[in-house]
Amino acid sequence: MFRTVDRRIGPFTGQVAEPFSFPEFGNAVHDLGNRVHSPETPVLWQGRNRIVELSLPGPEGKPVPIAIKAFRRPPFFRHPIYVWKGSKARRAYHMAQRLVERDIGTPLPLGFLERWNRGRLVESYLLTEYRREWLNGRSELRRLFGGDPQYRAGTNLLRFLAHEIRRFHDAGFQHGDLGHQNILVRRTAHGWQDARFVDLNRVRIRNALSLLQRGREISQLWLPYSLRDIFLREYFSPQAPPAGVYFWEGFFRFIDLLYRVTRPFRHPVRTLGTYQRRRPGQRQSSLPQAKTL
Repeated sequence: MFRTVDRRIGPFTGQVAEPFSFPEFGNAVHDLGNRVHSPETPVLWQGRNRIVELSLPGPEGKPVPIAIKAFRRPPFFRHPIYVWKGSKARRAYHMAQRLVERDIGTPLPLGFLERWNRGRLVESYLLTEYRREWLNGRSELRRLFGGDPQYRAGTNLLRFLAHEIRRFHDAGFQHGDLGHQNILVRRTAHGWQDARFVDLNRVRIRNALSLLQRGREISQLWLPYSLRDIFLREYFSPQAPPAGVYFWEGFFRFIDLLYRVTRPFRHPVRTLGTYQRRRPGQRQSSLPQAKTL
C-alpha cells in the first residue's frame, strides 16, 4: 500500500499517494476542474457525479490512465455535514485504503483533492487507478441474461459476485449502496476475475454484519426474483441460507420500491434530468424465468 502525502496543488488541498507526489503530476492536475469538464475528456460515467479518464504523468515518466471522480458541489444546507465528516472524495479515498489493507479488491486509491472557499466545499475529486478491461458487474449480468441469453455464463458470474460480496461483508464492510454497478470485474477466457468495489464514500466498518444488515445490502443488488435463490445459496455456502435473510432482503427491496415510485414527487427536477440523460430507446433487458435456470 502506498504511503500518503499531504499536498497543496494550486487551489486544491488533499492527499496523494507518495509515488505521485512529484512536481510533474502536480502541474498536470493544477487545473483539474477544467480538464474534467473539457469536451475532449473521455467520460466514463455521467450522473449526479462525473467520472472521467485522464492520462496523467506516472512515477516512471510514462503517462498512466487514471479515473477521476468529480463529486458535485454539496447544497448549502448540507455543508455542516461535510465540515464534520469530510468530503465524499476524502471518505472514499480513506475507505479504499482500508479495503486494500484487508485484501479486498478496489481500484488503487491514488489521491483526493478538495477546494474550499470561505470554509465551504466547492470542488472535490477522487483519483484512482483505471484499467480499460474492467467491466461493470450489472451491465455484464444484463448482457448475459438479456437479448441472446447465456444462462450458464450469467449464473457463473452471479456465483462469483456472491462469493466476492461475502468476502467483503465478512471483512466487516457495509457498503451502503451495494448495487452490481458498483462492482467491477475482468472478463477472461475462463470466467470473471478481480472483483473491484467502488463508490466507497458510504461504506461503514462493523465488527460483524448482522443478518438484517446483510439482507439490506443484498436488497440493493440487481437480482430478479428468479436469480435470488441462486445468489443466496452461493453467498451462504456451504450452509443453507437462513430464513431470516429472505425476510429482510424482501422487506428492504419493498421499501426501495416505494422509494423509487415516490421519487418523481420528491425530486421532480432531478428526475427530469435523469430522463433527459437517458439514451433514446434504452430499455431494461429481459429477465430469465426460474424454470429456465
